[in-house]
Amino acid sequence: MIKVAGAGRRRPGMTESEFLWYHEYVHGKISKGSPATLRRYVQSHPFDSAFGAASDHVYQVPFFHIDDVTEIYFDDFDGMGKCFSDPYVTGTVGPDGQYFGDPSVNMSLVAEEREYAVPDPGDGAVKVVHFLRKQDSLSLTDFFQQWQEAHEQIMHTVGVARPLRRYVQSLQVPEGNRILAYFGDNIVIYEGYASLWYDESEALTSFRVYQSALEATLADKPFFLPSQSFFLMTREVTILDNCVENAKGES
Repeated sequence: MIKVAGAGRRRPGMTESEFLWYHEYVHGKISKGSPATLRRYVQSHPFDSAFGAASDHVYQVPFFHIDDVTEIYFDDFDGMGKCFSDPYVTGTVGPDGQYFGDPSVNMSLVAEEREYAVPDPGDGAVKVVHFLRKQDSLSLTDFFQQWQEAHEQIMHTVGVARPLRRYVQSLQVPEGNRILAYFGDNIVIYEGYASLWYDESEALTSFRVYQSALEATLADKPFFLPSQSFFLMTREVTILDNCVENAKGES
């Protein structure tokens, strides 16, 4: 499977709760009429966040206000292209964005997921979405490899692995960048992000332990830029899941 992930902010004059309500219940309902090539649609609603590094005196990220993250899944590029060129999507779903989103700020990437086993898996009520900006000197391949090695290394650090209920890396697929024109001209593209699920009571504390351990690996392999990276503490909302419906139909 392949997906388009996007992070955006609400239009002027909207409260965060108004934005999230509209996105979930109005735009989400409209999106359910999209072509069957759309396999899954998930929104992640933030309730806390941090941008850049604690050592920064001023922000170096291209934005420091994100109101949600959207992930939409397809079987392949062909299905993705058919969806974004469908008349219902271009004429109804896309134009609805003006009623809740700020088109001047968009962060998107086409990505493939890579999931890693955790010692104590579970549902995890809180999903932390951690966007990483790679070092300019690294190729995408080297960035992905060093990120994988860093994650596997710190999973042996005390306090890192036990609280994790699930861990997924989403890695940029550059061939998909042409499709991002659907979202407008003002697009910032990150190279990847991690999704980490934790239990409600210990999410922030546990993620901070993970984050500190990950940044400690930069002394040997500086593969990402903390000052241009950020994370969102979110609760995931599933708008549509044709994968589940198909599985039910086959059973």
